[in-house]
Formats: sequence, structure tokens, C-alpha cells
Amino acid sequence: MEFKSLLSAKKKGELTQHHIDYFVSQVASDSVSQRQITDFIKIIDKYGCSDAEVFYLANAMADSGIKLNLGTELGLCVDKHSAGSVSDGTSLLLMSILASLNINFVKVVSNVYGNHGNLLDKLNKFKGFNAMMSKEELLDKVNFCSVGILENDGSIAPAAGKLYSICKENELLIEPIVSASIMANKIATGANLLIIDVKDGEGSVVGQNNAITLANRLVNVGKLANIKTVAIITDLNWPISASVGTSLELQEIKDTLSKAKEYVGSNILKLAEEMTVCTLMASGKATTRSKAVEMFEDVVNSGKAYNKFCQIIDCYGGSLENLSRTQKLVDTAVSYITADFSGYVTDIMLDKLYSSIKFLISNKGEYDSSAGIVLMCAEGDKVAQGQKLAKVFYSHDNNRYFKVADNLYRAFKISNEKPIKNNLFYKVVI
Repeated sequence: MEFKSLLSAKKKGELTQHHIDYFVSQVASDSVSQRQITDFIKIIDKYGCSDAEVFYLANAMADSGIKLNLGTELGLCVDKHSAGSVSDGTSLLLMSILASLNINFVKVVSNVYGNHGNLLDKLNKFKGFNAMMSKEELLDKVNFCSVGILENDGSIAPAAGKLYSICKENELLIEPIVSASIMANKIATGANLLIIDVKDGEGSVVGQNNAITLANRLVNVGKLANIKTVAIITDLNWPISASVGTSLELQEIKDTLSKAKEYVGSNILKLAEEMTVCTLMASGKATTRSKAVEMFEDVVNSGKAYNKFCQIIDCYGGSLENLSRTQKLVDTAVSYITADFSGYVTDIMLDKLYSSIKFLISNKGEYDSSAGIVLMCAEGDKVAQGQKLAKVFYSHDNNRYFKVADNLYRAFKISNEKPIKNNLFYKVVI
């Protein structure tokens, strides 16, 4: 088969499994150029894909590397994915909560996905944390702490990583390719229950207003792959977490689970609760929503989930010492963003906020681990002139703050009219 005939076939109708297997084999073996791959993606974007085509693509990409088949080895095990451009700490919360409920949680992590941080970035902040291991070692970890985390060394769904990276570089993150890439990794992992947080709004990975399409696709492909899939559509027109910057985000996760501190406007625990409830009901561990909520509240309020969080990090060789507030404040400068006038916070612009912090963290090519921001307000809050909106952290020798301060101020929009705030959850697709 020639590559041109593949494009011609798509123009005429639905691609067969044979067509798609051929395309993925060419991508995996580097037998096609980036230009040819982008031509294929543009054809897909123009003519669309059926659920079957996306499944064939996901399955072929899963077959391009090793398969873990963890569900076969472990019985019930849950995987979670956040389909959005902005990372939050929900995965760490959810794994700790589910593991404390004796439900196995498994996840393959990599740096391929996410525009602003990802779970691997967070895990690597725990000094000594190591998720590079054999399948046998991974199973031992799950049997010990109920959580399996494996860093992808490129052997798991390698074609998916290649295709996704090319899409990202060329700003062609279209829904069918995003869906196939996500599901390829899940098929390769082999979990039998998948919970997906599909972001809508400013933080959507496939553009605003496309979240329902993405959620429906993932659930439908999950059915074809024999993976029970639940997609929760969440509104990401404002930050889910109150902190931006890996160290500060981890501190928020630790404080949230240990009940040490509440963060203004933070929704990470609320999101973790909804995901826990969906997991318990989808797995049959709870027959009613009220019972599922009760189980969630028990492990969080009793400290079981926090203790499990500490056990997980320790199990993988990590240390929580670097989250000490005392250590964090050494050699750290603090500035505040304040309101220029009274009114309502009508928007906290994600792109300006995250791009500014990303610029601040990359201090002249050196990583500023102290840099980040903690919100002191939420969208919809009424604020007075001069009131602190956010607290910004950075190293004393980081002069980038003065270059990015104005952009950070512009991330906060204040007006006289109180905004209508959407619910955090739009819809649950099963």
C-alpha cells in the first residue's frame, strides 16, 4: 500500500483496520515524514472519524509497544486521565483515596502530554522518587500500597507518543487524534476501569465547546476496547487548583489531604470526590451515591487517605521533606498582586496565568523551584481596591518577576457586575 492511497481512501469514506494498521506501522518505523503525517491529520480533521476508526487507531498504537495487561494480573484496577491543557493535583489525591479504600490504582506517566505540567513533573519533585521499573516490580508495588506508577521509557504505545508530539508541534491537536492517543496508552496499560476528567473552557485540550464530543468519543472507544470508561466533563474556565508551580501545587495537595490548610477557590478535593464517587459506583463498590460519598469522607476525614499518600511516595523512594514550608521559604522572595479598584473578579485568565508562571520558573534557562503563585481569590469574589488577589513566590536572584508582573496582573479581570459562575461539573458520560 502507498501512503497516497491511504489519503485517497479516507477522502472516499471510512478507513478499514488494514488501512490504519498500515499507517501506524509507518509512523512507528519512521517510514513516513512529518509532512506526510500532518497531511493525514488534516484529512482526518476535514472528513472526521467514526468510533471504529478511532478504536483501530488506538489499538494499533497500543500494539506498537509492550502491553502490561494489568487488569488480567490484578483484577479490578483503575486508571485516571486528565484530558486538558493544564495539570492539577487530582491524580495524586485520587490514587491516595482509592488506595485507602483498597482499590488498585495504576497509571503510566510520561512528559509527552500536557502543556502546563503533568503528573510526572510533580512526582519527580519528591527527592528520590523512581517509577522506572519492570512489570514484576510494578506488580509488587501495587500489592504493597495498591498503587502502580510506571514511567514510560518509550516502550508503551510509542506510536501514540510520536503522533501526539507531531500534532502538538504543528498545533493540530484534533479530537480523533487526542482520543486515540489517550486510549492507546490505556489499552496498553490494561486497567479495566478508566475515569477521565475532560476539561472544557479555557483549559480544554481540543478547544472550547468540544469537551462533550471528546467525552463521548472516549467512552465509546472504551466500550470497543472492553474498558469500562466514565468521563466527567469539568469547567476549566478558571483554575481547579489554587496553586500554580509544581512545588506549591504539591504543598496544596499535602495540605488538602492532611486538612492542614484550606485554599481559597481550590476545587481539587471536590473533583477528587466526584471521581471517587464515579469509581465506587462504576465498580460496584457502592450501590448509591450517598454511600459512595460517605466512603470518600471517611478516608479523607480520618486521615487514612493522607497516610496512604505518604506511604505511596515512600514506596517509590520519594521524600516529603522538600515540601516543608520552612525549607521552601528560605531564599524565597514574595510579592503580591493587588486589585486596582473595587469590584468582582470576573475572570482569572488561565493562559496568561500559566504562561507567566512558566516564564517565571524558567529563570534564564535555570529551573526556579521556588517560583509559583497561590491564589487569594476566586472568580465571582467581591474585592476591594488594594486587596490581595494572589501571592507570588520566586527566588531572590530571579529577575524575571519584574518582566512578568504586568502580565500576571492582566490575568485578573475585575468589573462592577457580578459574573454568572458555571458549575464545576457539566456532565458525566458513561
